Amino acid sequence: MLNEKKNDKLYLKINPDDIDPKALFIIRKLNDFGFDAFLVGGGIRDLILRKNVNDWDIATQASVEEIIKSFNDFKIVTVGKKHGTILLVSNRIQYQVSTFKSIIGIQPNLQSDLRCRDFTINRELTG
Repeated sequence: MLNEKKNDKLYLKINPDDIDPKALFIIRKLNDFGFDAFLVGGGIRDLILRKNVNDWDIATQASVEEIIKSFNDFKIVTVGKKHGTILLVSNRIQYQVSTFKSIIGIQPNLQSDLRCRDFTINRELTG
């Protein structure tokens, strides 16, 4: 019984209804063009903590140029283009889309990208 309770606390449910439909649209569109794409970063952290998500980060294997070509229906801000990141803006909401990051010498993919990200969850402990 104790193990069941312990495991329940570790189970991280994310309700798909809590994910912004435009973020899902961006991922599906990238997938339709043949690219892997995933929600990453602070948005995932906030979903786990059951907080409102204020920013959506998407990591993809598509290059910046391929991302720009694929999303002419969004306002495109190329603020981080030289680092592989652009912003897609729709209805004043920004979606940060980044090409997979990697440590030098490793093929860029989701796992290498996640190794390059800081994923810190700070929460108050009560009790």
